[in-house]
Amino acid sequence: MPADDPDELLRHFCADLRLLWTQAQGPSLRVVSARVGLGKSQVGAILNGTVRRPPDWDVVRRLVQCFHDHARAHHRLSQLSLRTGVEETWRPRYAMLEYAFQRRRTPPGGTGSRPPTASRRWPVPRQLPPVARHLVGRAAELATLDRAAASCGKPDGSATVVVIDGTAGVGKTTVALWWAHRAGGRFPDGQLHVDLGGFDPNGTQVSPENALRGFLIALGADPHRLPDDLSTRVALYRSLLADRRVLVVLDNARDPGQVRPLLPGGPSCMALVTSRNQLTGLVVGEGALPLRLELPTPTDAAELFASRLGTGRAAEEPAAVAEIVDRCARLPLAVAIAAASAAARPDEPLAALAAQLRTGTAVLDTLSTGTDGADVRTAFSWSYRRLSPIAATLFRTLGLHPGPDVTVAAAASLAGVPVRQVRPALAELARAHLVSAPHRDRYRTHDLLRAYAMELARATDPGARRRMAQGRLLDHLLHTAYAASRMLDPQRHTIAIPPPDEGVTVVAFSDEAAALDWYAAEETTLVAAIHGAARTGFHARAWQLTWACEPMLYRQVPRQQWAALQRVALAAARRIGDPLAQGHAHRGLGRAYSSIDNRRIRAHIHFNRALRNFATADRPVDEGYVRFHLSLLCERNGEYRAALEHTRRALELFERAGHRPGQARAYNGLGWQHALLGDYEVALVSCARALDLMRAVGDLLGQAQAWDSIGFAHHGLRQYGEAVTAYRRALALIRRIGERNNEAEMLVHLGDTHQAAGSPEAAGRAWRQALTILDELGVSEAAAVRARLDGTPLARPAAPPG
Repeated sequence: MPADDPDELLRHFCADLRLLWTQAQGPSLRVVSARVGLGKSQVGAILNGTVRRPPDWDVVRRLVQCFHDHARAHHRLSQLSLRTGVEETWRPRYAMLEYAFQRRRTPPGGTGSRPPTASRRWPVPRQLPPVARHLVGRAAELATLDRAAASCGKPDGSATVVVIDGTAGVGKTTVALWWAHRAGGRFPDGQLHVDLGGFDPNGTQVSPENALRGFLIALGADPHRLPDDLSTRVALYRSLLADRRVLVVLDNARDPGQVRPLLPGGPSCMALVTSRNQLTGLVVGEGALPLRLELPTPTDAAELFASRLGTGRAAEEPAAVAEIVDRCARLPLAVAIAAASAAARPDEPLAALAAQLRTGTAVLDTLSTGTDGADVRTAFSWSYRRLSPIAATLFRTLGLHPGPDVTVAAAASLAGVPVRQVRPALAELARAHLVSAPHRDRYRTHDLLRAYAMELARATDPGARRRMAQGRLLDHLLHTAYAASRMLDPQRHTIAIPPPDEGVTVVAFSDEAAALDWYAAEETTLVAAIHGAARTGFHARAWQLTWACEPMLYRQVPRQQWAALQRVALAAARRIGDPLAQGHAHRGLGRAYSSIDNRRIRAHIHFNRALRNFATADRPVDEGYVRFHLSLLCERNGEYRAALEHTRRALELFERAGHRPGQARAYNGLGWQHALLGDYEVALVSCARALDLMRAVGDLLGQAQAWDSIGFAHHGLRQYGEAVTAYRRALALIRRIGERNNEAEMLVHLGDTHQAAGSPEAAGRAWRQALTILDELGVSEAAAVRARLDGTPLARPAAPPG
């Protein structure tokens, strides 16, 4: 039939209504007339196709519903060959019919009627804007789009819809347009495109009505005779697309409501939507496929920079390129701007640009082009301005967080509200892609967004409010780290810390594994928080947080980094003039230096200063632990009798204070040192006493160390079977606690015993496990283990347990 012959369209429309009535086998004309409010002759004329103009839409709607209801009541729905969805099927057909009659009534250039035209060629719209020549990476995303396009045309009754979302500047439009241009051959009937302006700072987003107007005109509709109401425009749009293979690109959408009227209805079409928001409503309601764009890899980001600048110049300074893309947070928009900036200064080394980007929030100035469409700060602002006041305040406050990601508890503490109140605001930020949620209850912002949030906080929030938020965050970290420390080492002698500020959330731990997981996840944040606290005048929290993190620092942080943090803690303690705080900082710095070969003299100095501080403050337990650490330091230097003397003095101090956990560890130290001196029988007696005390006080770490000492004594007595059994008990306990340094030492001892017992393969396995741990911790004892594996004679026994 002619594509725009109104009479032919009307006859087919009426014939299908009659077919639907026939297949439903009723109801009678009398019943139908009563349902639609017309006479029987009028209904008959419609069903017979003898009417000269389309009936009112309301009449058609009632007819279809009447036939559907009758078929359902008589169990005949399976007999219907035509769909009965009113809005999905019949409304688009009616819109096409109505539009055809409207064109007849008012032809172009006159007011009279004209005869139907012959079938004419519809226009093929090619509306895609140009796109950048280079698309680096994104192979997985392009493959996903290819698979989605391959599903077009399948008889499932609906168009394919893909929603590309991601943070501002991540390259959503670039990926969509690059793929759309490449996939043009898949859609021979054209590509439609509209920038919906969903995040335009002036609020001038494109309405569905206006977008449809442009699409309908592109599809050949007369611009002077378009339907006025939205629903009729939608129906006409979908009717025109019903039998075509068209790609519809809906760029920069704000919400599902802006998109839904623009989605094609037929299975041969595909809609590609981009948005900074997660358009979950389209995924749920329309079955859209979500495709999230993450930041590119460092390699891809560097390749993008080189493709924009020129590979020759980038290849000359690879280190500078790596730093530039890192400072740009690997955000494609920022990388492209940085490349343009470098291209504009051909005589300036890339290292100079990298230096410019190092300066904190000034990085946003460096990445400013003065053009709103290509400016990082402006791009972020479009998303920020759409936030609710509560979410906007939280976003600014998150800029004060020093780490790469933030837990819900930390966010609640920054905001000073309970966890249940901060979750909705975090969810809103995640939907806007101003944060991401890589793990449950943990959110992340990249460096440029953090710089933008910090800039906003400084410009918007009073200094006193920002400082209170920083204090709450530090209290959250301090009290949670303190709780983790107590969970991992309940026998550890504590320090006094003030109660947390109001509005602070403190995490509780159910077991050692949970505490270790928290330390591991928060390591970067804790290290940054210690430095930040000292830098911003929170000196008491700086040294206290370092003390609370000591179990983490001992277990998993390289010794040089641990020492650096202890120096920060010592400087902070000196700033507040607190001798007791200085004693704890000196003790911690001495512990860190003890494992660094060229710092052991410095370790002695700091331990002795700690002794003076604690003696002055009359803190015998703290003084006893410093003596205990001095004994370990003497052991590392091979001064076993001096070590034994320090341990005896530590035991005296612990006994004077009635501190049983310290007494237990001192007895174990005495046993170990007697074994080092060859007094193995005396060692076993002392270690057995230590083990009993440690069981009584519930000291798992101490029990593991006591079993290690017992194993060493049995080894000295050449009782290798008993030694292996003791070492395995020690390792089972230490792995439960997560003390990796002690685990490495025990593996060394176990390997020594296997070697002495004539089992070199078992010895090698134990030593290799130990070497892996020691290399990760960056401690000097790794050299002795390598010597064992190389068969080099050892100058002295293995280091003792910590």
